[in-house]
Parts: sequence; structure tokens; C-alpha cells
Amino acid sequence: MSMKKTNLCILAFLVLSMFSFAEFKLTNIEVILDNLQKDGSVTVKETVTFRIIGDSERNLYENALNRNELSFWYNVTGISDIGFHLDTSKIRIDNLIISPQPINDNKCSPFQKTCYGEIRIQYLASSKMDKEGKEIKDSGVFYVEQYKPRTTRYVLNGDVFLFTKTDKGQTIIDKTKTLRIKLPEGSLIQKESDLRPSASGFEDIKFPKNLEEIIWTNTPPTKLTLVFEIEDTLYNEVSDFFKGLLQTTQKIIYGNEGPAIIIIFIVLLGGYLYLNKAKAGK
Repeated sequence: MSMKKTNLCILAFLVLSMFSFAEFKLTNIEVILDNLQKDGSVTVKETVTFRIIGDSERNLYENALNRNELSFWYNVTGISDIGFHLDTSKIRIDNLIISPQPINDNKCSPFQKTCYGEIRIQYLASSKMDKEGKEIKDSGVFYVEQYKPRTTRYVLNGDVFLFTKTDKGQTIIDKTKTLRIKLPEGSLIQKESDLRPSASGFEDIKFPKNLEEIIWTNTPPTKLTLVFEIEDTLYNEVSDFFKGLLQTTQKIIYGNEGPAIIIIFIVLLGGYLYLNKAKAGK
């Protein structure tokens, strides 16, 4: 083959390669569970990062930074992973915030005409409720059980995540994705079977073990399992009791029957004081 034909082949290959590149290409996804509450609700922070190829694509991204609809970014980028990674049929979502991030010029390559875009999604995930206000079974991110005094057990609902699933229903978190779970202070994992698969950096730990964070990425096919306990101090138990009592009292006072209850209380108190005074006078 002549040098001219060789150069033409190389040029044709480069042109075809350019057309094969996606204008927006997924690089990684991070899902963080944080600020776990006693009812099992948790703050979810999802970050989808992708490469932007070409000046026109960068302009398109920067001109749309005020758009906060997931459907818009899904359609513009063609990235199917822009969306919730928790099954919204199994959780209730509140306080949703979607915020595209400005481009960091320090991470751009002028020669390759590439930059990086980032979509941040934050919301409160909790159990779904039926029409009567009761928690729907198998919904929510964590199941909560007060199984002995001052000790609460939290069980992760591994089926709620929308990562890759095998035919047997096992979950795979590939190397482009990370699930990070920040545990409340004092979280104790009792045994090895309560943490599957082993979290990154904790493959050889001995149980029971207090952990502050679980990180899963590039995992083998498995059913995600996380069970831990938190034991409240006696001070916290007493404090929570009085907080609950105060909240109940406030609900009664500011409810529809509040004024009537206050009048009855004043009458009873006045009667008690009057009787004591009359008794003292005798």
C-alpha cells in the first residue's frame, strides 16, 4: 500500500472516530446517603459527572445552567443515568433540589476541546404512606426496629437502588458508580453477614465494629446488606421523652380544642386555689 493510500486510510479512521464520540459522555456517578433520622428517612445526594466534547456542546451546557429539570438534561445529553438511582415507586421524595454546576476551567482540555459537566440531585427519601397515613410495607431506604430498650436497629432496603441487576436480582455497582453511606455516630455492625459486600477499605475487619461510613464501588454481584445498631444514652432517652411531651402539648394547645382545654384548666386551677384558700381561712 502506497504512503498516499495509507495517509488517506488514517484520515478516514480519524474522521470516523470523531463522529463516533458522544457529545456528552458519562464518567462517574456518586450516590451519598447522609443525615439518617430515627424514622429511617435519609438525605440523598446524587452527583452525575460527564465529559462535554466540543465548543458548541459546552455553550449548550453553560446556556442551560438555570434549567433544573432532569428530563431536560436527559434529553440534551442522551445520558440515561441522569435521573434518580433510588426507586421512586418505593420511596417518598421531598425537598427536591436539582442544580447543574458551572464548568471548572481547570479541568478542561483546550487541545481536545473537552470539559466536564455535573448535575447534582438532592432530596429527602422516606417511606411511602397509604391513605390512612400508615407506612407501606417494603418501602423506604431503611427499616427501623426498636428491638430493646434504648437500642435501635437499622436495616438497609437493598432493593431500593437502581443499579445494574443480574437475572437473579443481585446488584452490581460498577467502577463508574459509587454508593457512599454515612452512618450516624455510634453505629455498631455486629457481625460479618450484616455487611455485604465488604465495603472498600474494610475487607479484613473484625466484628462487632463501629463504622462511620460505608463505600461500595466496583462490587461483585450480591444482595446489598447493611444492618447496624445505635444505642442511645439515658440522657438522650429522657431528653427525647420531654421533647415528645412538649410537641404533644403544643399540638393540643394549638389544635381546634386548644381554647376549650385552656379554659377548663384555668377553671380547675382557680377552683383548686379557691378551695385551698377557703380551707386555710377556716
